[in-house]
Amino acid sequence: MRRLITFSIAFLLAISTVGTALASVGTNNVKVHYNNVMLLVDGNVVNTESEPFILNGTTYVPLRDIGNALGAKVQWDSVKNTVIISSGKEGTAEKYDGENVSSDESISSELDTTTSPINQSDATESKSARLEKLLFEKYGILKSVYFNDFELTGNSDEIKFNILINLTENNESWSGLFDSEIEKWLNIVVEEIQKAYDEETKVTGNFIRTENRNVLLDFKKDYEKRLKVRFYDGNYRTGVDITYKLPIEKEYVTKYFFVHDIKFKATSTNYKEGSGTAEIILSAVNGSASIDWGKLSTPEIKAAAKNICNTVANDFGNSNIELNNIYLTFKDKLNKGLEFFIYDVEESNFI
Repeated sequence: MRRLITFSIAFLLAISTVGTALASVGTNNVKVHYNNVMLLVDGNVVNTESEPFILNGTTYVPLRDIGNALGAKVQWDSVKNTVIISSGKEGTAEKYDGENVSSDESISSELDTTTSPINQSDATESKSARLEKLLFEKYGILKSVYFNDFELTGNSDEIKFNILINLTENNESWSGLFDSEIEKWLNIVVEEIQKAYDEETKVTGNFIRTENRNVLLDFKKDYEKRLKVRFYDGNYRTGVDITYKLPIEKEYVTKYFFVHDIKFKATSTNYKEGSGTAEIILSAVNGSASIDWGKLSTPEIKAAAKNICNTVANDFGNSNIELNNIYLTFKDKLNKGLEFFIYDVEESNFI
């Protein structure tokens, strides 16, 4: 499994020219010894910016130089006094930046092709391990949320995909995410999994809190059905922006929309000023919405969603707010996701 490792630093050592290290927290002066320590990684000499030294029998070496030599990325978070080390990237997949992936290559193209059937146990295990690794390298970060691990098991018939997150370390970042941002990320990752196996592969899974194994949300996607997401993380994340609301946002929580005979109420409207993006969550009024929704065809749903998005864009425009994108989420009365769209206002089409 590919993991993101975070070390909390109690103190930092700054090496002076006279061989004395000064702790950045506290005022102790300590004597260190230089003994021409040589660093070798896979038999190759590593040149370091600062010379390694020995303190009380322990050899201290520059972490960034070692990380770079091992192909890892080393970052320093000055706010949290934390060193963040992410494993070296293998392959050509670009990382997900929270909006899109800059590479046109899907992960499936990076997996080694074999002549063995994918449903054979040994081939499946090997493919699952490689795919799990590639997925984490490419999608291990969502906005400013750092996932701890991915767990991928199963075969071409059904894949179980769990995402592990430490909320103690990511509480503030997680609480700031919108439902639509999580759903968009999930859609992309699940499609990658289906491309790697089979378009008809069923994918189910959970977001799991590492501290207590509590499920934050679950999801599933069949070939002919769209991604369904259920959120259970109301204690940690509201799913909406609770900051100051513009008049148009307040007005929208009283509006109703129809998709054929299914009535929806705008239960959440969010606009980040200057972003050009509005998020609208429509919740069904009646309990039979999920059944009725399943009877509609994809063109019928898209046509109704497009009309709603155009209405939203016009309403915001009348309030002197020009929208570029609209995140539109449909939910049933039990808050279960029915459909999610991203609408490009200028192109008058879905992304």
